[in-house]
Amino acid sequence: MSTIFSANFRQNIIRFTWTWITLLFIVGIVSLFSIWSMNRAYHQASLKALAIAELNNNILSARIDFKIQVQEWKNILLRSHQAEDRKHYEALFNQQIDKVQHNLNTALNECHTLKLVALCPNIAEATQQHQQLAQRYRQQLAHATLDNYKAIHQLDQTVRGIDRQLDTQMDKLSNQFSELQNSHNIVTSQALDQRYQQLRKFILLVMSIALVVTTLSLYRLLRRMRE
Repeated sequence: MSTIFSANFRQNIIRFTWTWITLLFIVGIVSLFSIWSMNRAYHQASLKALAIAELNNNILSARIDFKIQVQEWKNILLRSHQAEDRKHYEALFNQQIDKVQHNLNTALNECHTLKLVALCPNIAEATQQHQQLAQRYRQQLAHATLDNYKAIHQLDQTVRGIDRQLDTQMDKLSNQFSELQNSHNIVTSQALDQRYQQLRKFILLVMSIALVVTTLSLYRLLRRMRE
C-alpha cells in the first residue's frame, strides 16, 4: 500500500512540477515578447518624434532667417548709398533668401518622408510664397536707385508689409508641428501604458491560475495522505 502511495505521490509531484515549469515558460515567453514589442514601439516612436522635432526646427530656422532677410532688406534701404555698400548688402540679402529656401525645402522633404499628408501642402505653400516674395523684392530692387531719400521711400512703399503674411504662416506651421509632436508623444505614452497593463493582467492571470493549481494539488496530496 505504501509502495502505491509513494508512486502516486511521486507522480503528483512530477505533474505539479511540470505544471509550474509550463506556466513559468509561458509567462517568460510572453513577457519577453511583450517587452521586445514595447521596446520596438518606443524606439520607432522616438525616431518619429525626433524627425518631427527636426522638421519643426527647420521651420523655426526658416522663420528666423526670414526675419533676418527682412532686416537685410532694411539694411539695403538704409546703408546702400554707395555702390560697394549696395553690392555688399544685396549679397547678404540674397544669402538669407537661399537659407530660407533651403530650410523650407528640407522641411518639405522631411514632411514627405514622414508621410504627413495633411501638413505637407502647407509647407509647400509657404515655400512657393517665399519664392514669389523673393522675386518681387529682387524685381523692385533691380529698377530702383538708392541715392536719395525719395527713391528709397518709394522702394520701401512698394514692398511694405508683404512679409507679414508669410511670417504668420510660418509661425502657424511651427505651432502645428509642435502640437503634432505633443500629440504623438501622448499617443505613444498611452499605447505603451496600454501594453503594460495588458502584460500585467496576463501575468496576474497566470499567477492566479498557478495558485489555484497549487492549492488543488496540495489539497489532493494532503487528502491522500490522510486516507
